[in-house]
Amino acid sequence: MTRAWREYDPVPIGQDELRQIIALGGHTLSDSREDMSLSRYILDQAAAGSPRVCFLSQANGEDASYVLRFYRHFQALGAQPADLSLFQPHTADIESFLMAHDAIYVGAMACVGRRPNIARRLGAGNSSRGRERRRHLLV
Repeated sequence: MTRAWREYDPVPIGQDELRQIIALGGHTLSDSREDMSLSRYILDQAAAGSPRVCFLSQANGEDASYVLRFYRHFQALGAQPADLSLFQPHTADIESFLMAHDAIYVGAMACVGRRPNIARRLGAGNSSRGRERRRHLLV
């Protein structure tokens, strides 16, 4: 018997709520037409006027040039970029910091195996924070 994925979601999702993961490859955060179009699509899914986008770049060692490219790229699209170092976090409350964003952008392929854990933290478990945010987007 095949079960719908919703049966496994520990947080009820109302009709007006959206949680999704957009998996992609080859997104270089350049100003190329393809990258800008893909980023615009990502921001449109966040459904916010000026989406808050948080960057997790641990897979490449939090390379400063990569983080800077992220800021420039998403600022050019009218987003409000931020980043979170997990090696030296600027906050003790990582969950609250992430939940304050409309989209979480996890950079580099080396993180693919960790994305489900991040997704689970954004909307699962007994945390009431998972219910406070109406939209969660993980890229």
